[in-house]
Amino acid sequence: MAGGIDYSDSSKYSAKKMAQYNEWANGLASSPFPPKPRDAWQLGVFGGYAPMFGDINTADGWNAGISARKSIGYVVSIRPSIQYRKVSGLSYEPFGNLRNLPLEARQKYELAGLRNYVHNFESEMLIPSVDLLFSLNNIMFHRKQSNYNYYLVAGYSAVIYETNLEVLDAQGNPYDYAGVNFGGKRKDIKDQLESYYDSKGGQNYETGATIRARRNNLNDAEGDRSLRHAMNLGAGVERRLGDIVTLSAEFKYTTMWSEDWVDGYAVGLANAYTSGNDNLFSANIGVNFNLGLKSRKKFLQQSGKDEMKTDLGQFPGKRVAPLWMHNPLAGPYGELANPTRMNMPKGWLEDSDTDGVLDQFDLEPNTPAGAPVDTRGRTRDTDGDGVPDYLDKELITPTSCFPVNADGIGKCPDPECCSKIVVTPPPPACNIGSLPSVQFASGKSGLSSSATAILDAAAEQIKANPNCKICVVGYGGSSKREQQLSWDRVNSVINYLYENKGISRDRFVFKYGEAGDANTVDLQDCTGEEGPNNVPPPHPQYRSTK
Repeated sequence: MAGGIDYSDSSKYSAKKMAQYNEWANGLASSPFPPKPRDAWQLGVFGGYAPMFGDINTADGWNAGISARKSIGYVVSIRPSIQYRKVSGLSYEPFGNLRNLPLEARQKYELAGLRNYVHNFESEMLIPSVDLLFSLNNIMFHRKQSNYNYYLVAGYSAVIYETNLEVLDAQGNPYDYAGVNFGGKRKDIKDQLESYYDSKGGQNYETGATIRARRNNLNDAEGDRSLRHAMNLGAGVERRLGDIVTLSAEFKYTTMWSEDWVDGYAVGLANAYTSGNDNLFSANIGVNFNLGLKSRKKFLQQSGKDEMKTDLGQFPGKRVAPLWMHNPLAGPYGELANPTRMNMPKGWLEDSDTDGVLDQFDLEPNTPAGAPVDTRGRTRDTDGDGVPDYLDKELITPTSCFPVNADGIGKCPDPECCSKIVVTPPPPACNIGSLPSVQFASGKSGLSSSATAILDAAAEQIKANPNCKICVVGYGGSSKREQQLSWDRVNSVINYLYENKGISRDRFVFKYGEAGDANTVDLQDCTGEEGPNNVPPPHPQYRSTK
């Protein structure tokens, strides 16, 4: 799944970004931020339904085009495109004002004594556009990323159009619509008109429509093209189908500035019931290709990496996926959860003498390895004779026998009855200190990445205290299913420490189904307590596999 960029991969940056990269990679305070990596261009092809909202009742059409999209940042991207659009419209009532007809056609209607005509047009358009796209959901605080990207569109279009009318029959004569019943249903009117046109030679849109020239006057020339400026507004959604291909659906509204002639009919020249500019609408489906990315399948086959744990930003090559596909918070959130390059003050997370007490709390930071310590990291001296326990051969010396020698043995003579008794010193005490808890997702028994990080730290603490017995305690036992889930979680923790960290099972006591937080497993010092290190599952029919 997309969303995580490996900012440490220097191959993803251009030469001019390497100075910032080196400062960031070396932890210099002058550049705490990584540079923006190179990301892929996206090439798209699209098409769909493209009607026009103008002065004619029905004006349907279609369009098709190509686009190229490049990110400016994680939210904003720019997309130049060009499309071909064809729109045709047919009014379902006769218009009584002939001023919208070009001069030659108007004269023919007037000479024939006709005062009405049906407006029937076809317009072909070539529309280059430049749009800004604003991603709405790629910056996410509570998940890594979504396969869907929702966005808004705003931009500019240059509408180059040519409109022609069907107002003369095959012989160049005006149409007389006296036989058409305009009082019926719209479908019946359309059927009558199309049959009428077919009987007169078909629809070939022979007459170039009147257009408005830039000098704000009328140009009656036929076949002229016109260019008008327009503004685009829209919204869309993109679905990632793979590393290279995405599918998009988009709705866009294009409004032209002071232009009412695209359909060949202007409100200002007739008593029509509509007013305003001619505007375009499109509902498109697009297929997009991220250029310069390598196939995930091929990369995984070559590297042997796990697909579920591999991000687009970690692929080989000079580019990452387009930035709007990534969550820029994934990097800092991941670094906080599992620091790999964070510049921590010395001793912040270190335990230099491996006594189980972090350096920032350790009052005796150079304790010899294996020496038992108290919670502040100081070597224990149980009898207070000045000889630490790890060197004391007489762990409990009465004060009456002080002072003691270098081995911690007092000056009191042995009783005669006991002079020949060999005293076996007790095993060294356990001073492991507090151990962490492991959290599980509700209903799950698998270890998360944060859980394994906690267990990795706990394993070092356990290894440094080989005389300690560790109880692994799971909770929740109000039902058979909960008892089994508690068993599964304890089993997951012990298996991880045994199989991955090499800690003997003999050091653990297996406990489950205790009263407490059902999603927690505690590690506790239970030295001196006896118990099994493995027990059979209580209700194996409910065993969790996740």
